[in-house]
Amino acid sequence: MASTSSENNSFTKIKNILSCLVRSFWEFLKETSVLFAENYGTIAAFSILSALAALAVVSLCTTYLFKLLSVVENVAYIDSSNLLSVITKPWSIIILLLYLISMTFVALFEIAGLLHAFSMAQIGRKTDILSMFRAGWRICKKTLNPVNWLMLIFLLVLFPLTKVIVLSNSSFKISIPSFIMQAIHANALYNGLFTIVYLIMLIVVLALLFTINVYVLTDKNFFASCKQAWNIGKRNAIKTILYLLTLNLLVTVLINSATSIIIVNGFDLLSHIFGKASDIVSSGNLGTSLNIFKHLVSVITLPAINNAGFTVLFFRYVEEDEMITSLSPDNFRTVDSHKREVALSFIGLSILLFTTYGFNIVRTCSYLTDDLDIPEVCAHRGDNVNAPENTMPAFELAISEYVSWIELDVQQTADGVLVISHDISIERLTGVKKKIYELTYDELEQIEMLDTLPGAYEHVHYATLEEVLRLAKENDVNVEIDIKLNGHEKNMEEEILKTVNKTGMHDNVMVISIYSSAIKKMHLLDPTISTAHAVLQAFESYADVDDATDLSIELSGVNPDLVHAVHEAGMEVSCWTADDPQEIQYMVSCGVDIIGTDDPNMVLHELSKADYRGGFWRIYQVLRHELQHMDQ
Repeated sequence: MASTSSENNSFTKIKNILSCLVRSFWEFLKETSVLFAENYGTIAAFSILSALAALAVVSLCTTYLFKLLSVVENVAYIDSSNLLSVITKPWSIIILLLYLISMTFVALFEIAGLLHAFSMAQIGRKTDILSMFRAGWRICKKTLNPVNWLMLIFLLVLFPLTKVIVLSNSSFKISIPSFIMQAIHANALYNGLFTIVYLIMLIVVLALLFTINVYVLTDKNFFASCKQAWNIGKRNAIKTILYLLTLNLLVTVLINSATSIIIVNGFDLLSHIFGKASDIVSSGNLGTSLNIFKHLVSVITLPAINNAGFTVLFFRYVEEDEMITSLSPDNFRTVDSHKREVALSFIGLSILLFTTYGFNIVRTCSYLTDDLDIPEVCAHRGDNVNAPENTMPAFELAISEYVSWIELDVQQTADGVLVISHDISIERLTGVKKKIYELTYDELEQIEMLDTLPGAYEHVHYATLEEVLRLAKENDVNVEIDIKLNGHEKNMEEEILKTVNKTGMHDNVMVISIYSSAIKKMHLLDPTISTAHAVLQAFESYADVDDATDLSIELSGVNPDLVHAVHEAGMEVSCWTADDPQEIQYMVSCGVDIIGTDDPNMVLHELSKADYRGGFWRIYQVLRHELQHMDQ
């Protein structure tokens, strides 16, 4: 009986704790909703104006950043082959630091304005958009003090990388490219180190979460703000995280539900007006456009809601009387006529910057009126979604799917045979801890690949370059040959050229590599063979490159301007690796010539329904992509 009574008491305690937590969250939700609703007009106007100014500033600064770097370092173009040498020069470091600092100030300006407005409303004070602009300007000016420079690191690195809470969408987000993350996760050591570093950053951010509130609302410097934030956070960390995560979830569900209702009803309405055969309905443009609308609503709403909830929690954790007395006097100043003129001028400047940005796009992108050609599809390592990568089954499957190109990676065995493999080691595909350059071809041929790889094929071996080129020749398919260097090669470029000529594939290959030395050597050996630098990004006059005939670029580095400039120079653009259906239409609109993919069937399907018209539809697709990525 005593045991039963104890269990009942424990259950009652847990029930009371949960009940108290739910009531507390409900009160928090009501306070946040009221605070947001009462100030929504002012908040929306501020957010839209600051977002317009930020978009223009970020875009214009980014555009001219690389122009300035290329001029300062006296290079015609910047890509993976010279990027590291360019950005490590003293002047380049200074320019890049100023650029990053400027972008961080953009985010700080918006956060300061939002926190100011909600904090004043929380203590019953009136505010307006001009006061918000002034608050943003005051905090940016405060951060210029060297003692506060670490605030920039806090906002520039820790907040974006940990993705704890979105307080600003007016500046870029730091995100690690997917191919780098894949490499990290594939290596146990790197993955472990990455996890440890991420957890450390996450703990620091959560412990000092309210640093921004203290810093914006008081005259305290960054270190004093951190100290007070630590005292607040260590007592309320779990509750804060739980409340903010739940708030974000509810707001996201609400936005998605509301926009879904609009999409369904809007589709029916436009179908009735224009007919189901109309482009605006049948092509899926309606749903896509309204999804962009949903994204834009989230961009404006989520940061504001988060700042409102942030403010409510902050004032809960700090004694109200103490908070009011410690607020900076600048928070209560009215906007006099002179400052009103300054603020209005700033608003006008925001609109002017955005207008200039738009005019610059229209002026430089007249080529968007041209119709487009259908891009060719390149099976990256073959169809490696349905067969083991870089193997004969993967290449045969891709060819059966009627792709125009296959892409493969070349390594060299200990006895100089050219074999197809992306990795130096064979462990990932075979389970054997050996390097390709440590094995002769006869030894490598005895090792089978794992039957757990895609397609569950049995008795699959490493293929040679000659075997694959002969297969491509028989089926009239082009080949991208990606040279992989590891320091153990023996005249690799010469051997590749011999094999290409031996199989009669000279006019049907493009030799690519991230190693510029390999491309330069191949070009010297045979200037008539197609070559391309495989780069992550390309800037400025890349078309002036004199040791490659084409460009191979990672998906995120593709934009219409770059593709147009490369085409004007008589070069072609191959992009990699497109595995997201939503990206295919943008690649089409950019005008790329070859789309590299792990999933050829998906890309071929998307290309069959893509829009190849120039003018309005092409501009629409480009702008759609820009709007979808305006917060990145």
